[in-house]
Amino acid sequence: MSRRASSTGDTTTGRTLPALTALPGDTAAVITEPRDRAESADAVYRFALGQDLKDRELLASAFAVDAEPAFRQVAAHWAGRRR
Repeated sequence: MSRRASSTGDTTTGRTLPALTALPGDTAAVITEPRDRAESADAVYRFALGQDLKDRELLASAFAVDAEPAFRQVAAHWAGRRR
């Protein structure tokens, strides 16, 4: 089976990305993938908005209950790039 032909352009890299990676015959994956992508995007938006608004509850809602975020390595990388 071949992958779906529809695609979307990535404006940052100019590459063409598949709209769905699920194979057309895999009905469960075709149904689940867009929902998973929407839920992931929603979590990213809640994370960013929670940070911007300094809303701890909104920020926490972006993570799974048992998540253990580890930002030390990223923070250390950006620490030297202060304005």
